[in-house]
Amino acid sequence: MSSGDHIGDEFSLIDLGKLNPSIIKLISATEKAIGGIFKPMQIRRVAKAKADALLIAAEADANKQEIAYRAAQRIAFLEVKRQKNIENIIKEAIDVIPQKTSDEPVDPDWIAFFFDECKDVGNEDVQKLWGNLLSGEFEKPGSFSRKAISILKTMSSLDTKRFEQFCSMMFIIDNEPGVIAPACSCLPRLLCSQLEPLGLTIIGFDVLQADYLREVYFRGNKYRVTFSSPNQATHMAAVKRFSPSGIELARLVQTQQDGIVAAINEDFECQSIGIVEA
Repeated sequence: MSSGDHIGDEFSLIDLGKLNPSIIKLISATEKAIGGIFKPMQIRRVAKAKADALLIAAEADANKQEIAYRAAQRIAFLEVKRQKNIENIIKEAIDVIPQKTSDEPVDPDWIAFFFDECKDVGNEDVQKLWGNLLSGEFEKPGSFSRKAISILKTMSSLDTKRFEQFCSMMFIIDNEPGVIAPACSCLPRLLCSQLEPLGLTIIGFDVLQADYLREVYFRGNKYRVTFSSPNQATHMAAVKRFSPSGIELARLVQTQQDGIVAAINEDFECQSIGIVEA
């Protein structure tokens, strides 16, 4: 291998963006945490060392040597794949990290836990969420708990799409995020049944009376829930609340559905409920 090839491997991630202080902070911390993130050749050396050790231990038995060789190949394949996943996630974090981040260092134990949990995530869409999470933690250390990380690890690409869809209906109601779930709509109920077991939402619904629904917020704009029925006793709506980990992970989701208020009103029609600007 030429020196140019080695340099290309070693600094491939750094070349992705401008070396502003935030990127330098992220690079320095992640490199220390996982030991040479910018040196893919190190993974190959580690894998080869493991292979050599297995072969030496089995050199007296040809059959064991063959098994050891296959085991070494498996280890090498797995570690290279994990290295690629980790580097892709760091690339995603570099792409979105803000110019200015907190001066407070990120807990090294948190970083080690993060990479141990994300190393087997190969789906590109899910890797983007992991990159957003890593960037968010460097922007403000303490933003994401280990529990939230563990939940994200269990989420498939389909789970993340469902969660994004759920977050697109999120209102701030009584100072807390939640989704107003009309009983006639199958969509929120279906999403709730899928997201609740993951730990993204709390169990059950929060039933709120009209007084709590006079000021609800959606993407910074104020709305109020209206009731056409004259019976004050029926002026209430069920709200599905996010769990604490769900609130943390909702920060990672970028929703694009600007017409969601109108879409929700279509579901509310059979309940005689509407949402209007306050």
